Amino acid sequence: MSVTLTRAIVQTTKIPFLQLSRQIHVSSRKEKGSAKWRISQGQARSGNEYGLLTEMPDYSFLDGRPTPLSLRQQKRRQEKIEVAKDIMKKLGQIDFAKERFELQEQSRQQQRQSLLDNKLKAKS
Repeated sequence: MSVTLTRAIVQTTKIPFLQLSRQIHVSSRKEKGSAKWRISQGQARSGNEYGLLTEMPDYSFLDGRPTPLSLRQQKRRQEKIEVAKDIMKKLGQIDFAKERFELQEQSRQQQRQSLLDNKLKAKS
């Protein structure tokens, strides 16, 4: 029955069967490209990498007790903590480098000024 239905679709649309199969194949390629589209829109590669469905607990207690975290939620939380620590460390290094650069600039200015002050002056 499906063969006759397929022939009927091909005959009514007047598309050769091979082109119909190529169109199906092309649509599967678009699914692979949807990850690029999601990333370009500022979303995750797939719908389950981050967001409320992955961050929030699967259930809640009626009396208001907190639900225990799953292993993946604990792992994600630990990864976020590590990334935050790394960011804070690098920001500290940037602040240190800025302060050091400013101190070096000030010392260079002082050296230039002292050279200009110690220079022999012309008699007037």
